[in-house]
Amino acid sequence: MSKPKRKLVNKILLFVMIGLVPGLFLYIFSKGKQEFTTLDYLGPEEVVVDSETGEKLSQKFKIKDFEMRMWDGSTKHLTDFKNKIIVALVIGKSCPDDCEIHNEGYERVLLKGIKGNGFKDVVVLVEYVDYDSDVKPSMENIHDYYSEDTYLKDQVYFFQCDTNKLFDFKPAKDAPNVLRERMSGMRNGKAYYQFGVLIDKKGHPRMLHLTNGSKGIRDILNGIKVLFKEEAYEKD
Repeated sequence: MSKPKRKLVNKILLFVMIGLVPGLFLYIFSKGKQEFTTLDYLGPEEVVVDSETGEKLSQKFKIKDFEMRMWDGSTKHLTDFKNKIIVALVIGKSCPDDCEIHNEGYERVLLKGIKGNGFKDVVVLVEYVDYDSDVKPSMENIHDYYSEDTYLKDQVYFFQCDTNKLFDFKPAKDAPNVLRERMSGMRNGKAYYQFGVLIDKKGHPRMLHLTNGSKGIRDILNGIKVLFKEEAYEKD
């Protein structure tokens, strides 16, 4: 090949490379964003009327506010946890001794994962119930077990209430109400609390998770990671 032709080929290759490299980077970044999978929005969409135009607008379902009686006798509302990612769980009168991850307690293991990942603005709300009676179990049991546990304070909250709206909705149109399905029945005379709910900072339920040991912990932590990724993309 003659020198003029070789120079021409080299120039063509140079221009191709100049255009190819930025294009390759753009493709990689766009592909990564396309592969990012957000969490579904659960619950029925709500129709609201614009006060100015009268137009009917569809909004994603949000958990309604309700009152909680905390283990120390104080009272809180769901709005006290505004702008927090919420992991909603349920335990019963046989817990913590008979619940999942028996050795350490499910809440402790979950909180270790939350802190280990450096997650901020995440709280765990745990309702204390009795699965076989209309009489609410005494909070003294749970209080005695956790009262000296400084690891859980300020991020895990145990409570009782009249109506737990964290679970009182249908995740999909033809699905059963989560409140009724959160317990899967009896196991060795104890209730198995199956469902938890992951709620984003705006109050939307985004994921039902199974509280089935270490896999349940991983699912919850992965769901929290997705919510933080969504938040980061919204800011961008």
